[in-house]
Amino acid sequence: MALSEQARNVMFRYFSGTEPGEEVTSQMLSYVPARDVEEPVTKNDLRTELAALRLEFRTELDEAIGGLRNELRSESGELRTGLKSEIRALRSEMGEMRSESRSEIDALRSDMHQMLYALLGTMVALFAIGVTLVLTLG
Repeated sequence: MALSEQARNVMFRYFSGTEPGEEVTSQMLSYVPARDVEEPVTKNDLRTELAALRLEFRTELDEAIGGLRNELRSESGELRTGLKSEIRALRSEMGEMRSESRSEIDALRSDMHQMLYALLGTMVALFAIGVTLVLTLG
């Protein structure tokens, strides 16, 4: 509790005239605040301030967490969209590669058939030449 200037002066004059003197009176008055600003903090004041600080901290923390949550949602949405796009592109590319592979396999199959027919024709011709040689020589 703060004392007014007038009350401090009255106390100082009253106690200064006693045996302990001015020094003890000054020391005693130094423990009593002169203004309300210098009033000692009570446990209740401290609890009130701490509660206000906790509330302010919690509010700021909740806002920060909410902002991070929104940012993460946005980022994950962008990633999801990008991944889906990449997967579609890969599927399309794989489809094209499959078509190209089938075309190449079909071309190789056709080439193999032609070589097989040529080989068979050559074998028949060689057989005919062999038979002809055997009949003419033998």
